Amino acid sequence: MLKISFLSETRYIPSSIVVGAVSAIVLSLLTPNEATLGPSIKLVFLHGASIWVALILLTISGVCGLGYLFSHSESLIEWSRGSLIASMILMAITGVLALVSAYIAWGGMYWREPRFVALVEMLAFGSLIIAVGILSGSKLFTGAINLFYMAAAWFLLNRAGLVMHPKDPIFTSSSTVMKVFPILITISLFFASIQFVRYLTMGNHTITYLRQSRRLERCEPLKERGALSRHTGNQRTESKLGGTRLE
Repeated sequence: MLKISFLSETRYIPSSIVVGAVSAIVLSLLTPNEATLGPSIKLVFLHGASIWVALILLTISGVCGLGYLFSHSESLIEWSRGSLIASMILMAITGVLALVSAYIAWGGMYWREPRFVALVEMLAFGSLIIAVGILSGSKLFTGAINLFYMAAAWFLLNRAGLVMHPKDPIFTSSSTVMKVFPILITISLFFASIQFVRYLTMGNHTITYLRQSRRLERCEPLKERGALSRHTGNQRTESKLGGTRLE
């Protein structure tokens, strides 16, 4: 069976992150201009892809958190943490792209846009969830709050209305090109994001391994000292027994 080492081997993860991110940017630049928005459609597509990937990662975080509550699998809680961190990074990028594309397309930003307000709330709440999970030191608590945050974030997003933000502008378009490019951008960005989560979980495994190695290094001298003490004690006992005369 053919093995794609570029995707499976951990040493290629940083390179694959760059490839996925650059591919998303190049595809957005290659997107043809739209009749109404003109070249700003490139930023709009990248903005849409980033928020969709952020929401997918958010869902993965919650599902993995739920899985950890029942299985106590170390890989699940690490994926829950990593996916949430990656989701927050993409939400921050989404916010910046929303500001820039709004100024280019409409000449300004409506700061009370419900979707933008919901994004800011999700970003602030999610950052707090990450901090609380780290400070708690409890994996069970982290899994539970990540699951809770997933549900709360989707609630905030579904509750938000629309003012200037168009409703599903991509899939309601009659142009096939305008549907294909956003999908390709989303796939590229999702690939880069998943590889980034793998990188984060790989780092957690490395830290755990180093901690265990240091503990073993500290324990080895103690074991050697204990063995030496027992050996010395046995020698002394033998010497005493050897020097005792039987009457």
